Amino acid sequence: MSPGRVDARAPAELVYRLRIQTFAEAERFTLDVRPPLFRTRLGAGDNVHREGATVDPDAPIALEGPGTLTPIGEGRALIGCSPSSGLAAHGYEPRYPRVAVQLPARSVSTVVARYRTGDVDLWPGSDLRLTMRVDANTGGYGASTIASDVEVRSPQVSLTGARAPRLELWTRPQSSPAVTTVLRRLTAGARLEIRGRATPVRAGRRVSLWMIRHGEDEQARRLATVSTSATGRLLFRTRTPSRAGSYELWARSANDAGGRPEHSCSMAFRIPYTG
Repeated sequence: MSPGRVDARAPAELVYRLRIQTFAEAERFTLDVRPPLFRTRLGAGDNVHREGATVDPDAPIALEGPGTLTPIGEGRALIGCSPSSGLAAHGYEPRYPRVAVQLPARSVSTVVARYRTGDVDLWPGSDLRLTMRVDANTGGYGASTIASDVEVRSPQVSLTGARAPRLELWTRPQSSPAVTTVLRRLTAGARLEIRGRATPVRAGRRVSLWMIRHGEDEQARRLATVSTSATGRLLFRTRTPSRAGSYELWARSANDAGGRPEHSCSMAFRIPYTG
């Protein structure tokens, strides 16, 4: 792929190339193209939540050299982090182009995928590696010549320049990612610890904590503004609301890259009705 180094402060065009060489026989297969995603850890464990794509398609998938490439369709996936508070989601709705590839015998061709950065702010550790999956299932485009699926990933891209802070949030007792339909039940008026981390690590980063009750005409309210520790951690002790209903909370902080303030994925819980 090229370039191998990207300045996160400026838009960049990324070109991913997959070189394919055939031998004595022609080849037929399908190819799935999967963009890299933002990822957030929810909680202190290894619960990784995948979100929108870090890159956006800049042109249709193309083939350089002999052979044909036929678009089959484009799978789409909902963005995982889409707070109901009206905040912008992290990245674009992931798009998964799928194409049928037919190559003649004794040939060399290159699949070219063009993407871009710069429309959304990248985080520290953002992945820009594209994944291409050779699939033996060709549907109605003839019998596949591939015995088994093969997956390849482009080389890592080096990121320079200021990036948006990566904010991660969780609670004790544990709440649920806001994208789930079944929310954890918490007791009204009980102790609640809101914990999190921010990267890059910087002591004293100001982080505001927000909550909204789902319902007609409800407005988000700021619970508190806290400062991160020397290890980038944040902690705020409070109590759960006494009013029954479903609640969503998130963290927000200034953007080191100079764009709009950055926010965490939201966590949610339900206070059950007792009457």
